[in-house]
Amino acid sequence: MRTLFASSPLFLMGEITLIICFIVADCDCRTNAGATEQRRVLAKEFLVHARDCIGPEKYLLIANKLKLYHAKEMSIAMLKENIAQVLKGKPELVERFNDFLPKKLRSQV
Repeated sequence: MRTLFASSPLFLMGEITLIICFIVADCDCRTNAGATEQRRVLAKEFLVHARDCIGPEKYLLIANKLKLYHAKEMSIAMLKENIAQVLKGKPELVERFNDFLPKKLRSQV
């Protein structure tokens, strides 16, 4: 039987999926339950794909950055910059992450 620790990528998946959903929800408060569930599914798919592409160590870095943002210890602009650094060399993942950001930040380079 496998034990999951707080720093385990499997343990963090649900928690950071919700944080990614909050990023979009913070920016568009006119969402409904169906849109929220759709965002949750898309966030989880992104996280699973990212974890598989970048490995558990970098995935944990992403999780920690998202937690800092959620704790209001990092601005969303800083979050975007930090995640881009972790995902450097993986433009498809950066683009997919940016899809969860407010529209005004998506277009900024």
